[in-house]
Amino acid sequence: MSSVNRVHMYSVLAALLLVHVTVLNYISIFGFRPDLLLIAVIFMALFFGSGAGLEAGIAAGIGKDMLALDYMGTNTLALGLTGLVVGAMHAKFFKESRFTRMIIVFFFSIFSMSIHFFLYDLISNSQEISFIDYATSPLLPVSLYSSLVAVPLFAVLEGILGVEMPQDII
Repeated sequence: MSSVNRVHMYSVLAALLLVHVTVLNYISIFGFRPDLLLIAVIFMALFFGSGAGLEAGIAAGIGKDMLALDYMGTNTLALGLTGLVVGAMHAKFFKESRFTRMIIVFFFSIFSMSIHFFLYDLISNSQEISFIDYATSPLLPVSLYSSLVAVPLFAVLEGILGVEMPQDII
């Protein structure tokens, strides 16, 4: 397992945060946007391990928390935990397959967004939406959209962060 260049990692996260708050407003589908920062955190955790995943998750979460109209720290904790869990399990995944990458991003997007929902529910005094409603309206569409966007974004991140991969298998 190789290590990630921190300058490249933070530059990628800053660029994706900028794209997330500007360009993605124009490519939303039914008001849903892929979570580029979550995809990057999952990528870094898969290819560089739990330490890089945790660090990328915390950095991406701080960036999202600074720009979100949300309780401070919920994105940081959700993305940090996601990076840590994916990184701890990275050796168990066959990450060369595009289909496997999509599945990993889909399920860990659900995982991260669920953590965020329950943290928000725990902190706030009122329950504005039930988890069932949350699951049908932003959780599943955003997770699906993120998993589809992950395929080309993973290819770009491989080039930027210098990950050497064998030819794709299905």
